[in-house]
Amino acid sequence: MKALALSGTGGLQHVQVQELPEPTIQSPDQVLLRVQAIALNRLDLFVAQGMPGISYRFPHVVGCDAAGTVQQIGSAVRQVRPGDRVMVNPTLSCGQCPACLEGEESLCATLRVLGEHCPGTAAEYVVVPAENLAAVPPEMPWAQAAAFSLATLTAWVTYTGGLGNGNPVLTPLPKKNNDTGMGFDRIAYVSATSVTPLIGTFEYSIRTRPDMEHPPARCPAEKRLGGGIPRVLT
Repeated sequence: MKALALSGTGGLQHVQVQELPEPTIQSPDQVLLRVQAIALNRLDLFVAQGMPGISYRFPHVVGCDAAGTVQQIGSAVRQVRPGDRVMVNPTLSCGQCPACLEGEESLCATLRVLGEHCPGTAAEYVVVPAENLAAVPPEMPWAQAAAFSLATLTAWVTYTGGLGNGNPVLTPLPKKNNDTGMGFDRIAYVSATSVTPLIGTFEYSIRTRPDMEHPPARCPAEKRLGGGIPRVLT
């Protein structure tokens, strides 16, 4: 199959289209997808440059965001069937550590991400666990489906971390390169949460979990607001 892969790290000059073996299902819970579209994520650029603490096996297929058609399913898969249109959640968690058992899969002790810790989605085919797939509506274009999952999951995790329930929030001004911010705007809108775009300077403190307090930081802000802003999305 054709795949976009790294031959080394240090920049995009090491990325090239290569002919690689097609992946195969290795466990009953996995699904083989024919990739229809991928999306560029900022993480892909970090990976091309080289991520600290990660040992790559070259050629390393890049890409974390993708959508495609189910080609083959493992013997234990019931959620999807061949021909289904699906998008990929590229974060792979163990499902057994304390964080996973609390529903905080993004804080999994052994978290891995497609394209970062293991072969990615920028290929004609990719194998992923069935639980990492979500249905793509017939009316949703492939490109939109490919770009939807990881950025929107980031926004959703931020929302469920304490935003919502009618609380006002501050978000960056929506930009073409700020898909997480735009995704959060949509989530906040659906949840009837007040969203204030940011310009200027605003000092804030983020608490992602009760036991994880980040020091105060600065971000753009349209105006200084009084109390009642529990979270800031940047």
